[in-house]
Amino acid sequence: MLSVFSKPDNAIKKVMYSVLLACHYQGETSCKVIDIRDIISVIGMFPLLVNHKEAQDPWAAELYTCQYFVVQKLSLDTVWISRGDADEEPNADGDGEE
Repeated sequence: MLSVFSKPDNAIKKVMYSVLLACHYQGETSCKVIDIRDIISVIGMFPLLVNHKEAQDPWAAELYTCQYFVVQKLSLDTVWISRGDADEEPNADGDGEE
């Protein structure tokens, strides 16, 4: 099963020189089941967090809700960086819990 996202936001794509591709999640209705033989490659879609300036925009909810960025080469480091608590230091056990 996969989820179909919007095409990348052209304004963000242009400003970021096509390095950051931001797409909107289309909701559960965009989920599809496909034949595994049709898969060419796999990417990850991670939530694109808003910065303080963007959060102050009166249209923030409409502009930035359900926005995700494309990650083409997935690794465990990528997954950790995309977490909201990524700035927390892991403890001696390395799990980040006390």
